[in-house]
Amino acid sequence: VRPHIICNSLQFSNCFLIAFIAMLLVPKLIGNRASWFLFFWELGIVTMFFDFYTTPLITFAFPAIYLWLLTRKETVRLTYRDVLLAFGIWLAGYLLMWIAKLILTDVFTSVSGLKTGLTAIGNWTIRSVQGETITPIHTFYRIAAAVVADSEGACIWGIAIMILLIITLKTKKDRYLYSQNIIANKEILLFIGFTLLWFLITYKPTAVHYYFQYRSIAIAYWSVFLLLFYSMNKDVDVM
Repeated sequence: VRPHIICNSLQFSNCFLIAFIAMLLVPKLIGNRASWFLFFWELGIVTMFFDFYTTPLITFAFPAIYLWLLTRKETVRLTYRDVLLAFGIWLAGYLLMWIAKLILTDVFTSVSGLKTGLTAIGNWTIRSVQGETITPIHTFYRIAAAVVADSEGACIWGIAIMILLIITLKTKKDRYLYSQNIIANKEILLFIGFTLLWFLITYKPTAVHYYFQYRSIAIAYWSVFLLLFYSMNKDVDVM
């Protein structure tokens, strides 16, 4: 909602910088499906190498959504299956790099990397923080509160909602075509699902570090707006 926040907290911007640089490389991938998966594999590895467990999902989602946009009309396009496979490969690279870092910490330093990492995962399963019970619903509430925490955020949200309402009211189209266009662009629903799944899996640390984690909502914003655009655009071909 407010991109300048990225600059105001540069030390937590690693994932945004990685995602933006990766997006510059995406046009080179068009027409070569085999290179997509190597690209996301390497992206997952690079993300874990530089990330401080803040907003890693955007390093997959931003480039993947951009690739989907650029290949929509191409013969070799990013399909529903491709998105799932690319996400699995990105996640594998991310997790394997995390394990490698912990093992190397054990080997070359006096710190017990594996023990520390596994203990951290165990702590994430605890359902309370400083006596406060944490649930996924509580986490979503905290994230929503952070987005509209001041008048600036509330105004931006209000304007966005008004624009969407005006577009929806002015667009005359039968419901069948709406549903067909959504089905034709179903890949975008996966990215919305990835965002929700990420919050559900990491809801405990999200509640503690919600200032960092709620930035993943940018994925859902972009996905929802793309879905609305293509569901109302008369020029879209139903595939």
